[in-house]
Amino acid sequence: MSVVSTLDNASAVDLASAWVSHHARALGIRALVIKGPLAGRLGLRAERVSADADLLIEPGRLDELTAHLSHFGWYERPAGRVPRIVEAHSVSMIHDDWPIDLDLHSFWPGFLGEPAAVFDSLWSDRLELSQANAPVAAPGIAAGILILVLHSLRNPLTQHSGRVDTLESLRQAAVATLSPSACETLVARAAELGAVQTAAPFLRLLGAEIAPDADPSDELTLWRVKSSTSGNVGAWLLDFRNAHGAQRVRIAQRALLPAPSDLRAQHPELPPGPHGVMLGWFRRWRTGLSEVPRAVTTIRRSGLPRRKARG
Repeated sequence: MSVVSTLDNASAVDLASAWVSHHARALGIRALVIKGPLAGRLGLRAERVSADADLLIEPGRLDELTAHLSHFGWYERPAGRVPRIVEAHSVSMIHDDWPIDLDLHSFWPGFLGEPAAVFDSLWSDRLELSQANAPVAAPGIAAGILILVLHSLRNPLTQHSGRVDTLESLRQAAVATLSPSACETLVARAAELGAVQTAAPFLRLLGAEIAPDADPSDELTLWRVKSSTSGNVGAWLLDFRNAHGAQRVRIAQRALLPAPSDLRAQHPELPPGPHGVMLGWFRRWRTGLSEVPRAVTTIRRSGLPRRKARG
């Protein structure tokens, strides 16, 4: 058995974050460790054990880094074919001897500024920290809070489940770490990163007066659809709306009865055999179909033109 495979998740996340940061630096690639245990140690969230090491990689360099990591046994986690509203922004890599994933992001959804400019802004405000006794870079406090806020808002139905940070817990963290000007600091930082509208529910919770955008871009509208619908239901409905004839039949079939390989790629926790496939389909129907009416209403109100959703 590999020594690495005997690591607990907490140690593996720390080591993997430091290890990827080291290799990125050797390649001249800027990388920021986001979320995870560092956010807990900085007081941005309650400390918890993560299942993956999250890093934000400078735009245009992700493929180069993943190709390099593949030489050390890391490979992309198989993923089922699913449509997306907010375009694919990360690659999950796994290793047979490591108990955690690498989640490598090319941009962060909700920062609607030009990706290279957003990353430059994050990098200019970075913190130089130590993880697993090695140097790593992380976003500044305000940007780190906004990353967690946007992650929470992108998954609306889990905000109160205990699985993600709630807006209230993030508000408390912001006040504790950025006092006495948490609201002003975060509004200014959100403006620099193109996140005033996407983070508006959180900024209003802090006391900011954020007027709705009277003429939202398609990118902001897509974000609002995503943040108002659960899972991929909205994306499936957008694809169905924009398709015609036999295309609609194929989309409905993939949405309701995905191939076992796609189903297991999305839900590797399913038990083996036909029973596991049936269980996956049943869970999909139970959660997805209940979300359809709300998703339909959200899409109708969005005013999105009829065209293919990104991703």
